[in-house]
Amino acid sequence: MLAIDIQTARRFILGKQGLWPGRRWRGLKGAERAMEYLQLDPLQMIARSQDIALHSRVLDYVPGMWERLAYQQRKFFDWGAWLAVRPMDELPHWRVGSPASLRFLARAGPMQRPLASRCCAGE
Repeated sequence: MLAIDIQTARRFILGKQGLWPGRRWRGLKGAERAMEYLQLDPLQMIARSQDIALHSRVLDYVPGMWERLAYQQRKFFDWGAWLAVRPMDELPHWRVGSPASLRFLARAGPMQRPLASRCCAGE
């Protein structure tokens, strides 16, 4: 079993999230790296929560940069009722058991079911 001290554990966790040592990513590539999983919030008191999260991790982040990556460059997809974006390369893993794919399969007739099953499985 590997034993590490509490300071090393804290630095690892903060470093994995891009918060230690300081903001270390830059530009669109940096925002893309920081957006492994980003929860979206439509409410804006001072700023939207996704903009605050990315501003704390990306040096030259400007509001709306995540939208360019998600909706113009299509590098992320919306997922879940709680509004979140995930990297596009994870889509096949999430698509299989999604509520939408299960509803699609339930509506498919006997002739369409084999093709619908293949589509929902990411083939």
